[in-house]
Amino acid sequence: SRRYAVRAERRLRAVTAEEPRYPVRLRSIAMPPHVLFVLGDVEALDRERATAVVGTRRATTWGRTAAGKIAPALVTAEAAVLSGLAYGIDGSAHEAAVRAGGITAAVIGGGHATAIPADHRRLARAILDADGAIVSELAPDVEPTRGTFPRRNRIISGLSDATVVVEAPARSGALVTASWALEQGRGCFLVPGAFDAPASAGCLAFLREFHGEARLVAGIP
Repeated sequence: SRRYAVRAERRLRAVTAEEPRYPVRLRSIAMPPHVLFVLGDVEALDRERATAVVGTRRATTWGRTAAGKIAPALVTAEAAVLSGLAYGIDGSAHEAAVRAGGITAAVIGGGHATAIPADHRRLARAILDADGAIVSELAPDVEPTRGTFPRRNRIISGLSDATVVVEAPARSGALVTASWALEQGRGCFLVPGAFDAPASAGCLAFLREFHGEARLVAGIP
């Protein structure tokens, strides 16, 4: 199987919207999930500062390097790093946040028993060992589908003050997260790439379409 469930000593918690520990940012969005299934530290979802770093699964070396620089800069700014635990940019962002000693949380597109990528077994454990969290709005045995990932993306942006898209080709799911961020009134930032790079085509098109709303990442402090 290419899916892996983090089990053993970790306890999955169900957090409902009526509870005080339900994340404040998420409570304020349209269509907040009524329940979150959380593996790890629930407080990782409600830090004072939080930024999502997302992008394509088919990341280039340049894109992975960029995510690997942005995530530690966010950790230095005392922000939690949110992403989707997917291959590519998501994984690079989580890994860099953990290496930098920060808090990172992953929102997955299915249940915990079905939707954690097998090749991210160690990464999932590292996130949890670093007081982070892995969260889903879906019950543990629910299989991910094409429709669950766009729903998942509204949670990634909804848990964050801002979303940064590092690399996204045309019609990338990361651009769905960026669109949710704008709709939710959150910050939206995109990292430009070469104007003829397929992996950057979606970012560049989004910046053109939402000029004045989405902002360009021109450097890392």
